[in-house]
Amino acid sequence: SVLANINGNKVLMSASTAKLFSTYTALDVLGSGYRPQTNLYINGEVDSLGVLQGDLYIRGEGDVTLGSKYFNEDGSEYDFMNDWLSTLKAQGINAINGSIIADGSQFGYAGVPDGWDWSDMGNYYGSGACGINFFDNTVKYYFDTYNYGEAAKFLKTFPTDDSLIFHHSIKAANIRNDQSYLYGAPYSRDRFGVGSLPLNRKSFTVKGSMHDPEYMLSLEFTRFLKNDSLFSFVSGKPKGVRLIPSGVLNYKELKMIHSHKGEKIIDIVRLTNLNSVNLFAEGLLNLVGFNNNGKGSTSSGIEAVYKNLEGKVNLSGMKLKDGSGLSRKNAISAENFCSLLKHIHRSKLSELFRSTLAVAGNSGTLKNICKGQSASGRMQAKSGTLSNVKAYAGYVNSKSGSNLAFAIIVNNFEGSRYKLVKKMEEIFNQMANY
Repeated sequence: SVLANINGNKVLMSASTAKLFSTYTALDVLGSGYRPQTNLYINGEVDSLGVLQGDLYIRGEGDVTLGSKYFNEDGSEYDFMNDWLSTLKAQGINAINGSIIADGSQFGYAGVPDGWDWSDMGNYYGSGACGINFFDNTVKYYFDTYNYGEAAKFLKTFPTDDSLIFHHSIKAANIRNDQSYLYGAPYSRDRFGVGSLPLNRKSFTVKGSMHDPEYMLSLEFTRFLKNDSLFSFVSGKPKGVRLIPSGVLNYKELKMIHSHKGEKIIDIVRLTNLNSVNLFAEGLLNLVGFNNNGKGSTSSGIEAVYKNLEGKVNLSGMKLKDGSGLSRKNAISAENFCSLLKHIHRSKLSELFRSTLAVAGNSGTLKNICKGQSASGRMQAKSGTLSNVKAYAGYVNSKSGSNLAFAIIVNNFEGSRYKLVKKMEEIFNQMANY
């Protein structure tokens, strides 16, 4: 039964609460144990000297966990390359008379979903998901902020693309946190920086989106092999299939030498919901589309979400444009969310899915919500935040033993976000005391 309803059917921008649709569908369609793959192929023979007379292909199938900081200790993100090198040596390959070619073409080259804002897509949280993803599709920019009020000195990036063009007006200021922003479109090597950084930092790090993960993986693995003392050479330049006129080869004619398995879907879903990782949410949506019809695109994934939930969840009026909620063209009502949550509660995945949600006062993006209050430990939910948008959707186990599903979405509010959340906390605590 409905306990309270104010404008429940009004569709609004819902920010990251939209991840509930992509993460549940991924868990339901793909299964908790599914692991996306990245495969290595060769298209030539290995001669008596151990030289591959041909190219090495890296074919991606949408894994977002390759070299991810969420699954690797700091500094060990490239450990998967050691496994790939060991594979080459096991095949008797100690040199490549050809190129390393990365291929993410099965997932298309849209870059980012419809409705993503220019002010988001150059920053790390605005990295789009592709057929090949690695290092969280992130580039680290390093700055020296020695002189107050003057432009920060740009030092380097990691990973490095020598053709990257970076302009910035970022200044050193008497502040404590990063107040800079990076701008740049997918596949464009032009990047711009504005804003301020804390004073007196020798190597302050700002994270931006990677312009072309497909090409950058081929570049980085080529460098990795060249830096190995026992690997003789790679003669050709690194390439991405997107920029090769002849396009993709017939992989049935190539020899697969290694299959790298990514992390399990349940672990990706858990991190997506706990920490609101946009890249993971978009990657999950792409994987659902890839599983549904062999096309790992946003539109294909959205089509699969609707198909999976049709007749089970009230989708009336809903317009889903991405998997993460970063699109400002998403339009979802509180009724849409509560209908989804009710369906999940009655499904066989209820307990498992709820375990991926942040807990008020305890974990994830809800760690500081209702801390020490009635709803602490009783509310499991997904939060959503954009400029002028604040939302929460999830479950509350009330003190009387009732199971409540709820969604609160506010757009274009007046006053501070902090005061708005405090008002929301009053409602969360009332639900807990119901």
